[in-house]
Amino acid sequence: VNMTAKSIDADTGLDTNLTITYTSTDTAVVSVVSGTYLRIVGAGSATITANQGGNVATGGRYGAATSVNKSVIVGKASQTIVRTDGNATLIDLTKDNGDFPFPPAVKSVDGSGADTGLTLTYESNDTAVIDVNGINLEPKGVGMATITISSPATTNYDAATSKTFTITVTEKSPYSDSVPGLVMWLDGKDVNGDRLAESASSFLANGKVGSWADRSGNGNTLERGNTPKQPTYSTGGGLDFNGSQYLNGSLPSSLSGNPGFTALIVADVTSYDSRLLALGSADGGANNIRIQDSGSLNFGGTGGVKQSGSYNFYTSKSIGAWRKASGSDFDKGQFFLNGSAKGLTLSGDADASSFSIPTSSNYLTLGHSTSGSAGTIYEVLLYSTDLPDYTIKRMEGYLAHKWGSTANLPSGHPFKSTAPDFGGSQTIETSTNTIPVVSGTKTLSFDIGLFTLEEYGCYATSGLPLSYATSNSAVLAVDS
Repeated sequence: VNMTAKSIDADTGLDTNLTITYTSTDTAVVSVVSGTYLRIVGAGSATITANQGGNVATGGRYGAATSVNKSVIVGKASQTIVRTDGNATLIDLTKDNGDFPFPPAVKSVDGSGADTGLTLTYESNDTAVIDVNGINLEPKGVGMATITISSPATTNYDAATSKTFTITVTEKSPYSDSVPGLVMWLDGKDVNGDRLAESASSFLANGKVGSWADRSGNGNTLERGNTPKQPTYSTGGGLDFNGSQYLNGSLPSSLSGNPGFTALIVADVTSYDSRLLALGSADGGANNIRIQDSGSLNFGGTGGVKQSGSYNFYTSKSIGAWRKASGSDFDKGQFFLNGSAKGLTLSGDADASSFSIPTSSNYLTLGHSTSGSAGTIYEVLLYSTDLPDYTIKRMEGYLAHKWGSTANLPSGHPFKSTAPDFGGSQTIETSTNTIPVVSGTKTLSFDIGLFTLEEYGCYATSGLPLSYATSNSAVLAVDS
């Protein structure tokens, strides 16, 4: 507001052309700028005083004029909660239990549409689904929660009318206990394990990464202190390895001896038959198992025994799964690439009766100092058991949907179109024709030996292992 007061000659009424000065009793309400302009600062009241001190002191003929006061009352501004694009209609959201905490895309604006800069407050009607952490909302579990957004009154603004929207949370990401036997989970979208979004600046200089946090809850974080040997953060998630970079940690005791295991790795690499993951000593003569990016399983300390594959991870975000039963011979390992079983060829003697990875001074190693994979590793899931087929397919589905590589899965894959759920109800699926029979009824052959129903196509839709009870242990016993 431009103030236009003037002083006039008391006798003639003519303008004296003397400058008027203005002062405010409360500059937090109204301030004077550029001499004659009033700036509205905040709600409240202030008195503006106009002064003209005369010019007698400088040889003029005018004495000081009587000051004039004017009261200014500034009311509080209104505010409205809108989306960040200014739209007044809030959008209902769908999030997943694996998503990071996030700030809602909303703000407060004044009557002219300008941002107020005020901090909004949030309330969830179901914190088991969506929890509130300051300005962030955190998905916690499956269901729907209603979020109420408020912006309370301040010194300068009236309270905004509260608004609500809903968030539906799915369970398309596994929990650490979704599949028994998980010993290490390296998630390329949460490398430092703080459940917050990451970028190269979240790590060391030039995006170098000195540790990859284990999300399994078992503390099997892999680390590397030597900077040249550290991998680099890959934009969008995962770590880039150059073939001589690696991370390692102590080998869990459950992976010593002649262990059963399942390893799922998402990667795209330019190398061939180079080392992705090693269980046991990285080098030397001690027994170890080396998982190669050709699909091969190399058994260290055996004089060169290996199950050879001739496959590769050249396709973007390929998913490899390796499986081996506890105590099994060297010819029993299995490899799956992008949801399809792939054959492996044994070189050497299959007898693994003397094979044993030592329990001490051994490592889990991702990559290798001289012969490691060159490319990006996005996620690693390592289990201390040989998972059933259907459970592997569930985890392949989770990984493919998470990393955008569902096109790599075969058309018949049960999770090509829809990611699996990791919560809710489950059923046991059986097949009428897969269990061996010796007659038209379901009569087992006496010489079948030990078996599980999973081996014959039966499974729980949750991917959890089946448990058994028998009505007559003299005929069919349950082995503990």
